Amino acid sequence: MPQVVEVGLKAAKEPLEDLALLMLDTALRDGEALALKWPDVHMKLAPTAKFGYLQVQKGKSTKARRTLSLTARVRSMLEARFKTSSTEFVFAGKAGKPILVTSLDHQHAKVRKRLKLPEDFVVHSLRHTLLTRLGLLGVDAFTIMRIAGHSSITVSQRYV
Repeated sequence: MPQVVEVGLKAAKEPLEDLALLMLDTALRDGEALALKWPDVHMKLAPTAKFGYLQVQKGKSTKARRTLSLTARVRSMLEARFKTSSTEFVFAGKAGKPILVTSLDHQHAKVRKRLKLPEDFVVHSLRHTLLTRLGLLGVDAFTIMRIAGHSSITVSQRYV
């Protein structure tokens, strides 16, 4: 599946390509990624976040508010987007408002169909991919819970 995900990233057009990369490397939910604002993105290097970090202000639950480290490729993508951005949202549509989840899903469905991927491979699968990879690497359920913003450890234990 990792190769399928990487091929899918390269086949996607903007903004799906950048959103997919962000979700795959941070385990953000699609709504969290689309609601991301530039003041929440910190690209200054920090001792605990080598490539910078982002702050999730709102999520599915109260525990969804969290800080996530950036990877080198996500930092690079965000720097490129920032240079051309003219709105407060990282992923803004034509009116400067966040892109709708339905628009993202529609774009993803086209890529999925073109690559002949199964219908159960949805945008949210990118989040699950990272969390599954973390579990396979031996990351404990409490760490996965903090990264994912799960409200219960029970949900996070699925990945361990």
